[in-house]
Amino acid sequence: MVIGRPVISGLSGRTWLTTAGVYLASYILLQYSGLPGPRPENIMRVLHTWPAMTGVAALLLAGVSRSYALRSGQDSAVPGGGRFTRGRLSLWGMLLFGAGLLLSSLTRIEGSVTLSEGQEVSLSSGGFDSGTLYRRSFSKEPEGSLLVAEVSQFISDKGRAKRMYEAGALYSGTGKGPLDLRLNSLYPRFAGGFMFEIKDAGYSPHVFLFDPAGNMIDNFYAVLQLSPPGAEDSFRFDRIIPHTIYLKYYPEASLFPDAAAASGIKSGPLFKVRIARNLDVVADRYAAPDDAVYFDKLVFSAGDMRKWVEVRIVRDPGIYLLFPGVILMVIGALSHLLKSPESLA
Repeated sequence: MVIGRPVISGLSGRTWLTTAGVYLASYILLQYSGLPGPRPENIMRVLHTWPAMTGVAALLLAGVSRSYALRSGQDSAVPGGGRFTRGRLSLWGMLLFGAGLLLSSLTRIEGSVTLSEGQEVSLSSGGFDSGTLYRRSFSKEPEGSLLVAEVSQFISDKGRAKRMYEAGALYSGTGKGPLDLRLNSLYPRFAGGFMFEIKDAGYSPHVFLFDPAGNMIDNFYAVLQLSPPGAEDSFRFDRIIPHTIYLKYYPEASLFPDAAAASGIKSGPLFKVRIARNLDVVADRYAAPDDAVYFDKLVFSAGDMRKWVEVRIVRDPGIYLLFPGVILMVIGALSHLLKSPESLA
């Protein structure tokens, strides 16, 4: 008996490695299937659960054993001088992945804030949108505030929906004065140890409800998903009337010939308004901004239009170890599959 030889070796090490990997992948797929409950917000929240952490621990144990077998020459399936290199890459990758996941499970914080142009919010836990805050035991909250100065147009000059949302923002949590951030929906920006990226975007029309005498009953900016043009969303004047108001928005009627022809409005912003009381449609027409739409002895209008963005904010020191670990594991796996001609002889 050789002192120090791992309990799991050779073929059994490969079996354990495969079993642990299949278990972890199956658990992740099960969570995303929606069978146990609502689908997770992102994969990190899945990996932080104890079943996933158990699978990762088993994967690490099997990986260490496998690497030892490759380095010591016990695995005859992988002959030649490349054994130690491949084993070392996989081992370091698994160790970094495990350490990064452990650190992430202790320190990650994430949440979203929805802001219209010109709106500012304090980035304490109370400043995040309801239901979006996710934090671990040793997480650090962002400081300062975030101001969305402007949001780029959602359509091109030809009326086509853009694939990327963009916004200019000011972040004041670095301690060095406001920092100008150019945010987008493709990749995050980093500031003060936090990542900022646009998760969603849309329009906020200023909506009004009047009585027959012209007295205003209620008004507010409705946060709606009306992009791309022609997309329909709805809202209600809660606890005031039982009606549901459905809106479509066309930023420039001349770019949408069908809507312009149906409305008789050739240029400028255009709304398609549909108002329903239970199952009955009581109004269905096109309207320019501030036009009056009459229904059931009431008057509805939509005026000033603002753009809004939902900004996702994340701080997770563990990802700086986790992602390099994944890259090393992939390289190690590929180098094992793509063996040198000498090893195939």
